[in-house]
Amino acid sequence: MNFMVDRLGEGSAFRLLNMLDDFSREGLGIEVDFLLPAERVIRSLDQITEWSGCLAVFVLTTSYIKNGNRRSGKVSQLRV
Repeated sequence: MNFMVDRLGEGSAFRLLNMLDDFSREGLGIEVDFLLPAERVIRSLDQITEWSGCLAVFVLTTSYIKNGNRRSGKVSQLRV
């Protein structure tokens, strides 16, 4: 899972949640909205679990862009 934030031309921020299978490199899902509450993230994970079967490990990565350079953030793993 990767959360990203960007801004539209008028300055309002939008958020993206990308879910990828690291083994097959398959894109499992993406959620895009101005707000991504926990309930929506859980619903998306439930849908992916229904479609692709039981997921063993979630890897959450965060990154950000500062002064035009992409910086790596924290990487966390959650075993199910």
